[in-house]
Amino acid sequence: MRELKRKWIDFHPVVENSPFIKPYQLSRAQLVDILFGEGFFRFLFVRDPFRRAVSAWRDKINGNRQEKKQILKALKIGGSQLQTYVSFYDFLSAVRDIRDEKRDEHWATQTYLSCADVVPYGLVGRIESFDHDIKSVEKKLMLDLSGYYPAEAMKNAISDKRPYTDDYCEKTIDLVRQVYAEDFKQFDYSTSL
Repeated sequence: MRELKRKWIDFHPVVENSPFIKPYQLSRAQLVDILFGEGFFRFLFVRDPFRRAVSAWRDKINGNRQEKKQILKALKIGGSQLQTYVSFYDFLSAVRDIRDEKRDEHWATQTYLSCADVVPYGLVGRIESFDHDIKSVEKKLMLDLSGYYPAEAMKNAISDKRPYTDDYCEKTIDLVRQVYAEDFKQFDYSTSL
């Protein structure tokens, strides 16, 4: 196996620089074998839908990033008006009204993004228990992966460090339950905040 030139890889590398094989680079038979064949160990890490929704809103919507344009369009607000305030409730309402396959990857369901409802993953780890779950991956692969992820606990880069629960009320809790119902069920997350 060829070694990577650097160990720490950006979560969002430029596609051309990514060391990962893309599905379109494979034949149909190779892709089917990787997704469903016995010779592969498939694993996935997911995040609690309540935490993930707040994180997307705080970072992409409150941070006025380009991804916000999709939400502004769904709310019938000009997409170039990134400075427009969008409440957490309005964000979730907009996400609910966008078909999952059309949603930005930051608020699409993890079930849709990972095809977890059809791909037989050998392990589904959680970001909330990453340090423990990555050890299970290492054990299964008989590899030390510690050089490929940061030694310190994973943290979100957003500046808003308040507890994620601060942004919730009954209405937003209900919306997250609706929007991410598949994720709660598929990954056995509690629907209680």
